[in-house]
Amino acid sequence: MSADVYGLNVGEFLPGNDFKASQSESGGWLASQSFTFLEDSLNDTTFTNKFKKGTRLIDLNPSLPDFWSRVYLEKTEISSQKGPFQTISAHFAGYAGFETNSQNPQPTFPTYALRGGLRSRSIIEHPKVAALLYTMDRRYIQGAIDGYYAWDSVGAVGRIISNDDTTQMMHWAAVYPAVTAGDALDFFKLASAGDITYDSPTLFWTKSWDSEVGITAAQLALLGKVDDNVDGDPPTEAGRDWRLNDAYNEKKGELNRNSLEWELSERGGWNAVKYDF
Repeated sequence: MSADVYGLNVGEFLPGNDFKASQSESGGWLASQSFTFLEDSLNDTTFTNKFKKGTRLIDLNPSLPDFWSRVYLEKTEISSQKGPFQTISAHFAGYAGFETNSQNPQPTFPTYALRGGLRSRSIIEHPKVAALLYTMDRRYIQGAIDGYYAWDSVGAVGRIISNDDTTQMMHWAAVYPAVTAGDALDFFKLASAGDITYDSPTLFWTKSWDSEVGITAAQLALLGKVDDNVDGDPPTEAGRDWRLNDAYNEKKGELNRNSLEWELSERGGWNAVKYDF
């Protein structure tokens, strides 16, 4: 241990030669630095206040250039050394470089990600069901989903169930007109057997960025709504649109890590009555 360390007084600390910093692809900086001090300094309020969350890195290590003036203390850990000395391992987060103001804002470097996934949906939303020619076929399928219609595998005809208010008994009668063949009949049989959902492919588009500010009120106001101006130019196709599904903010010291996620609609777009307002 150096003579400088042994010469420390209570309330003093010495930065280690282990300063490290890394910049994320979104522009924010994370840094770490250790400081050696006498154990009795923990009883000194002036000393402990210097290591409060939000303290500037260059206030704890003045030998660093002003480039780091906007990187702030996020958290600390203390470990013991031999003798009366202890070490604070300090972690910092923030932005480095020039100061900002409303006319000269800190630039952000957003990243974008596209992922595919499957969502469980009612078979009444299946493209084949939506494309059925006869409205009654879709009504029969919905009725089978609701338990009002069933399939008579013995007689090979659709049949209807009704509730007699007098006897509280279920009675069956043939469906008329009958469910048509092809996709309509296949989906009617599925619904009658309780197989009423399917896995529909969908796309999610995520924007992530580091900033001095978190998610804005204007961005939060779009949550749950159709968004016609999605950042980053995501892929799409005619008849589909994007809805903002999620907003996320994690604050690390003075650094905000933000993300927004949109979901692509099924064919026909998100329901305008519910989501386009």
